[in-house]
Amino acid sequence: MKLTKGLSPEKQWEIEQTERDRYRRGDILAAIVCFLVLAIVAVPRFNSWADAAIAWAWMGTPGFRFPQLPQGEERALKRGDMVSVYEVSAPFLPCEDPAKSTEDCRTWEGRPRAHYGVDVALPIGTPLYIPSDGRAIEAEITCSSSSVGGNAALIELSGSKFSFRALHLDKCMPGTKRAGEIYALSGNTGYSTGPHLHWEEYRDEALQDPSFRYLEQTIVGAIE
Repeated sequence: MKLTKGLSPEKQWEIEQTERDRYRRGDILAAIVCFLVLAIVAVPRFNSWADAAIAWAWMGTPGFRFPQLPQGEERALKRGDMVSVYEVSAPFLPCEDPAKSTEDCRTWEGRPRAHYGVDVALPIGTPLYIPSDGRAIEAEITCSSSSVGGNAALIELSGSKFSFRALHLDKCMPGTKRAGEIYALSGNTGYSTGPHLHWEEYRDEALQDPSFRYLEQTIVGAIE
């Protein structure tokens, strides 16, 4: 503090206030510097610890990162659409009332029939990956087999309203798997006229027209 002896009380008070303001500005500057050092050094370290803790809590494996799956449109698929380099050969056709109209039916063995999924021409052995709605990090895979659907996989996303079925598989791998992991290989099993994937989508267990997004995810898998 500067010497103020011999000055009037008003002048002494003014000088003291000026000194206090100067010290206050110094304290503020020091606080800003400390905050910046903390942000540069401590926060990234804390974030890495937090990431590891979250990964361990959710996945049991420190360092796990949610895979970057394609986030294409949730639009319905049409015949001729390309999913990656593969073509949709048959769309979703519910055939609701063939007595009135067969526009939404598929003719099979001379009769109008429903087609409750989407067909994509895939070579035998093409890997298929667990899709995700952006929140589900795991899925339960249940495998089955029939004379019509061949080897099939039911994909139930954990904590999600979405589930899926993949038919005519060459191989199905049951169990709990993470988003982006392989759960099956496409094939030509069951009642099939050629190698392809038949893909069905369910929302709250109700069958619906499959969207581009989840079919793309199961064919393409995680992206960089």
